[in-house]
Amino acid sequence: MQERLCGREQEFAMVVKPGWRPPKIYSPQIITGESPDQMIAADHAIWRGRIIDEILRCLSYNFPAIRSVNGRLWTANGAVFYKDQSLLEAANAESRPCSIEGVLQEKASELMLNQALLLAVESRKIDSLNLYKNNVGPASPKDLFNEVTFGSHHNYSYLASKQSMVFRILESFVPAGLVLSGNGHVFKYGGNFFYLLSQRANHIVARENNSSTNNRPIVNTRDEALMDGFESLSRLHLISRDATRCELQTWLMDGVTHLVLRLAEEGWELPSNYSIQDPVGEMRNVNFSFAAGLDYSILCGDYTGSFRLNIIRYNRIFLDAAKQLNPLSVREKKCLEEWERILSLLEAGALEKLVGELDWVTKWHLLEKAMKKFGFGLEDKRAWRMDWDYHNISSDPRISLYAALEQKDVIRRLVSEEDIRKTILTPPQSRAMSRGRFVKLFRQEEKLRSAFPKADMDWQKVILRKELLEKSDKPLVIPFGGGGNPFSTENPDLEELYKKLGISSL
Repeated sequence: MQERLCGREQEFAMVVKPGWRPPKIYSPQIITGESPDQMIAADHAIWRGRIIDEILRCLSYNFPAIRSVNGRLWTANGAVFYKDQSLLEAANAESRPCSIEGVLQEKASELMLNQALLLAVESRKIDSLNLYKNNVGPASPKDLFNEVTFGSHHNYSYLASKQSMVFRILESFVPAGLVLSGNGHVFKYGGNFFYLLSQRANHIVARENNSSTNNRPIVNTRDEALMDGFESLSRLHLISRDATRCELQTWLMDGVTHLVLRLAEEGWELPSNYSIQDPVGEMRNVNFSFAAGLDYSILCGDYTGSFRLNIIRYNRIFLDAAKQLNPLSVREKKCLEEWERILSLLEAGALEKLVGELDWVTKWHLLEKAMKKFGFGLEDKRAWRMDWDYHNISSDPRISLYAALEQKDVIRRLVSEEDIRKTILTPPQSRAMSRGRFVKLFRQEEKLRSAFPKADMDWQKVILRKELLEKSDKPLVIPFGGGGNPFSTENPDLEELYKKLGISSL
């Protein structure tokens, strides 16, 4: 059984209400105001970038962190925050699928950002600053339903030798899996308004591609060396999924994807007559399937012929195959149980039992209640606003619909607030532990900073220099994880360095 690591990169939408009027150089990337009717374009990318820089500065001020040469801010729990073009982005530390670590990392990032936002508002003297963990925003403040997309990238290690099988299975599983992965969306199409399963799916236009911004694919083929070639592992980069807020869905999707990857790595092949013929087209069709009561059938087949199969039954093909994997850990078995339970509830149309567990169901629950109570439809700006405010990461229930649901105990919690706070300083059980330890020690120990005034780092290694000038000495390069093993929690070379300097490694 292949070990695996997973993690997520999230680009955040940002809404700023300045206490002063910004320069009149307009850009659609940030909108300001408290309601859609009041929204005006904010200023150009320079001002936007300064706000993001201030958030990063406040993160560094509030938490142990190291700024790398490229401006990325590495924190003590192994995560990293940075500016990606005009967006703030966070990437969580590598964790094990089917464990609770991935959920804790997501929640810890939100908590850290919320604390940094409070400081940024005060230091920049602005009225309000909010971040949204979603995938779409308005291309123009005058047309809220003309949208642009930004990413939530789901990453998994996998056996490079099985790449063709992995890609082939995912091209069929990802479109059908929208019933599990979607976060729900109010969407305008041809003058009509629909509630979709996913925000991201309609912006996917290719089966495979190495780009994340143009011709966005179901499976991204960009193979960055984030695994150091350890045991022939590569990184799977899925850019076709949504940002998730419900804890159960975040945990489940990483676990289910892990099990599907195991199927590919261990030789199971989706029968050719069950392959989706047009994955991109079917992904969009599945996205509209809620309007048909989820009674949607996927077109699959091969050269021998084609047929249609109900979307839930199609998902069961993967579930039933995953049940036959051997051995299965306790965590994997738990994931299989939840996977089957959710498919059964979807098949029975019992959506009320999935409120607080799946984002698209939870958001629809809110919309349906509000539309009935106040008498408006999906075409109303209030529906758009509710879609938007569900994703506000604030813990204030007055401005975040998700926080309001948490306050009312509607959301199924998998982690406690105490464990989330601990995760701010606690990396997952992977090479992230040695990376996080180094960050804490470098910030706390004058001995380490004096010996190596300059430290640069990335996912795999730390580069230490004895002089501040970059080219004045030969750097000391030490990988995170023993021998560069991404599953190892410490590196003896780093431990030996701490010992020589008389530093406890925590």
